[in-house]
Amino acid sequence: MTLLQHQLAAIIRDRASNRTHKMALNTDHIKWFRDSSPYIDAHRDKTFVVCIASDALQSENFPKVISDIALLNSLGAKVVVVFGGDHQVKAVLEATGSSWLQDGDQRITTAAQIEAVTSVLGQMYADLSARFSASTPESPAKRRGDHDQHRKFYQGTTCGNQRWR
Repeated sequence: MTLLQHQLAAIIRDRASNRTHKMALNTDHIKWFRDSSPYIDAHRDKTFVVCIASDALQSENFPKVISDIALLNSLGAKVVVVFGGDHQVKAVLEATGSSWLQDGDQRITTAAQIEAVTSVLGQMYADLSARFSASTPESPAKRRGDHDQHRKFYQGTTCGNQRWR
């Protein structure tokens, strides 16, 4: 063997040794996954109600929340998403010179305000639907190419008193 061949062989052995060493040290995620599997099984087919406050929709962390909700679904949980829009509705009402009337701690929405409220909440619903159906790398169903599972997530989407199929 030439000197160059010896040096290349040493480099290859060193790199292989490093890879094996790193793989041996990187078992935490495997242990975590094994430890979490009983919880995944225990929550399969259970219903999760996720309430998203109106402020959360503007958070820079919100795409991760969407991804986590999609993950719950891919692990077999039934997911119900409830969202608030009080801050957005209040801003639109104030921009039109209107405000909610109060009766104790209850808001009263007048007939004139209903159009603004339904418009804002409809836009928010459309935005949430678009975020869930977006083809993002974070979506577990999209990552593994399971388009039928991805579509299944959106079957039976409920909005208000109507059920969309």
